[in-house]
Amino acid sequence: MEKIALIVVLYNPDEQDVTKNILSYIDEVDLIITIDNSEVSKHKLLENKKILHIKNNDNLGIAKALNQGILKAKELDYKYALLMDQDSLFFDASKAIPELLFALKDKNTNFMASSLIINAGIEPISKKDRLTYVESCITSGTMIDLRKTDKVGLHDEKLFIDYVDFDYCLRAKNMGYTIVKANNSTLKHQIGDSKKSSLWFFPFYKTYTTNHSPIRRYYRWRNAIYIWKKFKSTHPKWVKKNKKQTFSDLKKIILFEDNKLKKIKAIMQAFKDAKKNIYGKKKEI
Repeated sequence: MEKIALIVVLYNPDEQDVTKNILSYIDEVDLIITIDNSEVSKHKLLENKKILHIKNNDNLGIAKALNQGILKAKELDYKYALLMDQDSLFFDASKAIPELLFALKDKNTNFMASSLIINAGIEPISKKDRLTYVESCITSGTMIDLRKTDKVGLHDEKLFIDYVDFDYCLRAKNMGYTIVKANNSTLKHQIGDSKKSSLWFFPFYKTYTTNHSPIRRYYRWRNAIYIWKKFKSTHPKWVKKNKKQTFSDLKKIILFEDNKLKKIKAIMQAFKDAKKNIYGKKKEI
């Protein structure tokens, strides 16, 4: 059996939810590495011989935390790492994780194997093919071949959060690696505070909104602009599609979401900072 290390990044987690999630997949992996980005760790984490806790006592960003986990897994001679968010949950980990490993081994060029995300408004639930080759994927529910990180490198820490996964995917693709989705590995994952919305004067039209906070809107737009510039020549179709989705989200903010003015102000600041090449953690908006 191949040894798999699971890396889960924590930030002010709900103790019960995180414990439930960890227990749902602990028997399917050899090691769980938790990277805690909470400024103050008031929560008590599950203690188990298969769990290694790393506390940062500060929010260092998702990219830094993922890199810490990857480096620790490589130090411990693991070949494969499964990356998870604290609120993600496989529908059946005993089936999903072997499917990810199968997918990763389908081709020698595979660097990542991602799961089928089940979240309202994000992806269709049913897929006929066992495997689908894709341009990019989100971090959570994705297994990577750690041996290939020697060439691909680590996550870009200046992005802090948001688009960290897309940058990693497209960078790997530029190096000749491939990304495969294991459609039988299904993951319950919440994108923001997703919910169905409609307009009071047009109730028959319904759409899904993510309702991210102003600071998350800032990171998403700032990093999106960076990614668009970085990959516009090597992945023009991906960039065009992502731009369309991102500007569609802006329309949804204006029409459906609360706190519109603060979110639009945050997006304007994102444009300014991207133009000035200001990255890293944003202290305030």
